[in-house]
Amino acid sequence: MKKLAICFLVLLLCLSFSACSAAEEPKPQTEPAADYAVYSIFYHANGGELSPYNPVAYNSFTPSFTLIAPEREGYRFLGWSLNEDGSDPVLAPEVAKGTTGNLHYYAVWGKLLSVLIDSSNPSFYTITPISGPVCAGEVYTVHIATAEPVSSLQWYFIGGVEQMPDSCVYDEELGVFVVKFTLTKSIRIMVI
Repeated sequence: MKKLAICFLVLLLCLSFSACSAAEEPKPQTEPAADYAVYSIFYHANGGELSPYNPVAYNSFTPSFTLIAPEREGYRFLGWSLNEDGSDPVLAPEVAKGTTGNLHYYAVWGKLLSVLIDSSNPSFYTITPISGPVCAGEVYTVHIATAEPVSSLQWYFIGGVEQMPDSCVYDEELGVFVVKFTLTKSIRIMVI
């Protein structure tokens, strides 16, 4: 019986010792490995001139930065796209800290259209462009001040372009005709 009690006691001590040692062992912690790789940024200017201030490389520790627009004469920059087809452009995209992987940015452009409006009698009309250069599908606005109000203006198109104004309304408060065109191409118009 004494032997049985000693065996029981030894067994009990072994179990309690293994239980204590298992509870005290620290569990291994898995932390994500730091990404020290350097990634490239490729710019596709599509006819534009790139800013020298846009970075060409970065890593996951690089602070967030915003891309600078390129320039192209006769065009308006519509944004940078991550898609080769130019879809979903963003004017000033930000590359956030922690971003990884090579990046390709494609410049998206809108061709600026011009409006040349000639007057057959410059002393009678003063033509002032209100909106700046516009792209196809945008509204171009001019104010035409007259020496005396007239009920309507006649439009003659030069070079076979046939684009009538969207609206031509006399604004009594301003004392001008407000003429708006939604441009589909560059136009040259004579007002008589």
